[in-house]
Formats: sequence, C-alpha cells, structure tokens
Amino acid sequence: MVGCGQKKQDTNEPVPAGELYTSTYFQLKKQYAEARSQPITEENELGWAILSAKHDLLFPHIEVEPYNTTVDDLREDPAPVEPEAYQHTRYPWDEPLYNTRLDFWARRVHYGLAGWLGMKSGFPEEKPHCQRLIVLAGQKYLEPLFERDVFEPFPWKNIFPFQEQDFSGIGEQMAWLKEETEFYLETRNDSREIDQLDLEDHTFREANIPEPDIDVPDVEGQSSWSDWEQ
Repeated sequence: MVGCGQKKQDTNEPVPAGELYTSTYFQLKKQYAEARSQPITEENELGWAILSAKHDLLFPHIEVEPYNTTVDDLREDPAPVEPEAYQHTRYPWDEPLYNTRLDFWARRVHYGLAGWLGMKSGFPEEKPHCQRLIVLAGQKYLEPLFERDVFEPFPWKNIFPFQEQDFSGIGEQMAWLKEETEFYLETRNDSREIDQLDLEDHTFREANIPEPDIDVPDVEGQSSWSDWEQ
C-alpha cells in the first residue's frame, strides 16, 4: 500500500489512479509496489493499492478525477451521519466516537484492507490472502491510522519501511526505493527458484511460513459507503 501524491495530472477527466499521481517520489513507490507485490489470489490480481485522503483505499485501475484533499482537511470536517441500521455495529477496537471525517476515513481504510486482503468484516476466511503488508506512506497519513489501531486486528505482518529504517528524508527513501526495485526486478528475472526473499537484507530463505493465527475481529456488520450521508 503506497501513499498518494500531491502532484497530479493536469486534467478534468477521470484517469486510472495508478496514472494520476505524477511526482517522481510516487512513481518510485509505484515501481517498487509493482516489482515487490504478488497477486492476492488467482482471481484477484490487485497486488498493490493507494492510500488516498479522498478515496481511502484506492486501486490503481479505478478511474478518478484529480483532487486536492489531504489528511489535514479531514481533521476539521464533521463525520458523516451513520445510517440507523449500523449505529449499533461493533468494531474490532473499542467503540469509537466519529467526531470528524478523519475518524470515518480511518474506519474505511480498515475495512478496505479487510476486504482486499481476504478478511471480510465479521466473516474471515480460513486464513487471509495476505501474509505481509508493506506500507509506503508518510507519518502524517499513518499517524491517524496508528492512533485508531487500524492495523492491529489483522493477523498478517505489517511492515513500515519508511518508519522502521533510519532515513534522513525523502531523498534517502527514493534512493532505497530505486535500489530495492532494481533488486526485485532482477530477482524476478533470475532463473533460480526462489521461494521467498527477506525484505531487510536480501537473504534467501525457505518459505516455511506457519499458518497465521486468525484473531477474528469482533464485527457484526459493515455498511455500504453509499449508505452514508456526505
């Protein structure tokens, strides 16, 4: 999952989200995601997604128009009114108070991840499709999600390279993205059989991954976003 970008195509027409953001920084994150990710299932080839302040979890093939919404814009806006049918829904964390649209955004990101990676709200599959989720986003976008425990209920491993490694700024992040992308592209074209690569030091290891212990989220329902008042 990669963070969106401020620079966008100069157009009033909808374009695929993967082509909307034009900064070099976003392009490097996109190239890394395309090189590093794998299809979720045989039927679902969506191996990466975009974290968007306006569209929450956005897939690269979805067409959207340019927008200027940022996470900071969500802090002051009031939360949408929850449909009466869902006002007593229980969530994976303690009952939240939706005071702002930022609270609502975090909820949508949570359920977007659940649906995308194979852990439907309240009805998880035997095991999720995902064993690890790599998140390439800045602290401004991740902090509201961390504060609301958005990643906590899931059994897969969450990896946050920009937060976990000692980068001095975007320049070092971009250099790391370029190096990692080149490595994974070379590896993908390598004729050797490689089961799995270690993200940190590029060492090869056997893919003896234990079946994840599913901590079933305590969720009894989920609304369709079109049900909410904007």
